[in-house]
Amino acid sequence: MILMSEENREIAEDLTEKEYLNTETISVDFDFSDSNILLNIPDGWEMKKIKDIGKVTSGTTPLRSNKTYHTDGNIPWVKTTDLNNSLIINTEEKVTELALKETSLRIYPKNTVLVAMYGGFNQIGRTGILGIDAAINQALSAITVDAEETDPTFY
Repeated sequence: MILMSEENREIAEDLTEKEYLNTETISVDFDFSDSNILLNIPDGWEMKKIKDIGKVTSGTTPLRSNKTYHTDGNIPWVKTTDLNNSLIINTEEKVTELALKETSLRIYPKNTVLVAMYGGFNQIGRTGILGIDAAINQALSAITVDAEETDPTFY
């Protein structure tokens, strides 16, 4: 369901009648000041921007040409193909302690929400929640929040 004011609805209908929607992008501002009521958000819940409850970062891909970063690793390393729109408890690839030490890789904690920014066919927009501590590759955004403030299953 798309929520819009009567004025914006009339603009959209007018553009549809003129068939502009097939040839150009339009931008319509929406007022979500009463969105808690409009979106049926339960009493006691609040709608907040991600930046107000957590931090968004992205991962790192250690050089593939450096085999010591990828051979016999034991640190889970999440790629877009590991995202399953659910809980991630294992990864196809692992990286080494050396990769963690020598690159900008970092370990993200369990319950971090991941979103694929780019990737192959049907990978863009995939999501997952870390069920384990893991590193992530450069194609992923990580949303880390205070677990006492939010529940990652509702992002």
